Amino acid sequence: MLKFLQSRPDKDAIDVRLEPDAGLISFVCSGVVTQADLAHAQTEADRLAAGRSVRSMMIDARHSSPGYPIEQLAEPMSAVLEDLRIKRCAFVSTRGRDEILAMIETLTFPLAVRVRAFDTDAEARRWLLG
Repeated sequence: MLKFLQSRPDKDAIDVRLEPDAGLISFVCSGVVTQADLAHAQTEADRLAAGRSVRSMMIDARHSSPGYPIEQLAEPMSAVLEDLRIKRCAFVSTRGRDEILAMIETLTFPLAVRVRAFDTDAEARRWLLG
């Protein structure tokens, strides 16, 4: 049985990972993330999660910086939230990313998704899976 599915990290600024047994999808960002990277991550999430139950999402942006206006995060993130019916979302980042967290909170509020920010992916996983 597959425990972990992953997109092709050698090509992507956003590595999309799915843990089907845990119902967790993760977006691990590195380098400068562009609007095209966001769209590609949305497509990868749909492909990996097809036919699976996904309840939680983690966005790890510690090793990246946005190369797009923050407003451009809205469309691809909304699509993932709605398509996968996410219930919990963890945002892992360094300090100073308040504008991205505010955008995530704005997008998740109408969908009743619980959101929390974390400094480490281990803390985020505990909250998402606990």
